[in-house]
Amino acid sequence: MGLLICSIAHAETAEIAPVAAEEGITIINVISWLFWLSVLVGPSIYMFFQLKKEKERAWNPLTPDDADNSAGVIRSEFEEYNEWLSQLKEFSVKGETQKLITTGKQLDQGFELLAKLSALPNLNNPEKELLNRFGAALNMAQERYHVSSLWSRILVTLVYALQFGIWPLFGAYLACTAETFEFTYFVSCLFAIAIFVAYIIGLNYADMRPAYKFVTDENSFTIRLRRALSYAKLQILTNADREFNTMYYDVYEDINGKKWAVAKPFEGVFNAIFIWGLLFLFVLPIGYFIMGGINFLSNYIIKK
Repeated sequence: MGLLICSIAHAETAEIAPVAAEEGITIINVISWLFWLSVLVGPSIYMFFQLKKEKERAWNPLTPDDADNSAGVIRSEFEEYNEWLSQLKEFSVKGETQKLITTGKQLDQGFELLAKLSALPNLNNPEKELLNRFGAALNMAQERYHVSSLWSRILVTLVYALQFGIWPLFGAYLACTAETFEFTYFVSCLFAIAIFVAYIIGLNYADMRPAYKFVTDENSFTIRLRRALSYAKLQILTNADREFNTMYYDVYEDINGKKWAVAKPFEGVFNAIFIWGLLFLFVLPIGYFIMGGINFLSNYIIKK
């Protein structure tokens, strides 16, 4: 990604060097930047505001009034809560039957109803207690958790940093140390670095799944795809390990029919290095890119 953006800028500055200082940043640069900005940074911006919205609507418990003497009196307006509750599915949790939120639509409706009921005047203690339980359930349902492990997210960052992040840094260094400072090339590389950082942050955001989706996740497409990618990665690593520990031989035979073998100690090692390179340069970057897009759609766009 960064290499592509810097390469476009470098090609332009190399071909039109006599007028580069006059033209500055060209329309091709702008189109290239806007394309990568929309594809890689756009979802990150969307997820940032979605997480901000979830944080702002999270329920803060109400404090009971010690002077309130009402005994279990709840107004008729709270019947809407029972109507909302009736649409939830029942699940067995630790031997108890509980109604759980399973869709984003139910969650959004719940927060809208919570805001409406909490705005009623003169709330008594039973009503406050019900609202606190309601709000706590909604908070738990929208709480987000990372699907991937910490080490997996570190591996993603390292793979993309080595393959894409290092080239814009090197390009910016070349632009600064050149005899004639190449402004367009330098700005392109800085922009590529910014896009790379935003994309890594976006991958981290996309990996955060709301709790209510875990209720029905067992057979979801996202989970099946994640398992398939993990299985493919495991198979590639297994083949690399087998090649690394395999000794190859060349077998020769003389005119008398006597055979002997000559060991080739480095062939298995070279095969393993090739497989590891294939994994880290192609399989993982492409797999993480696809998985990041699916995570974004599944965890933020699709409300089911």
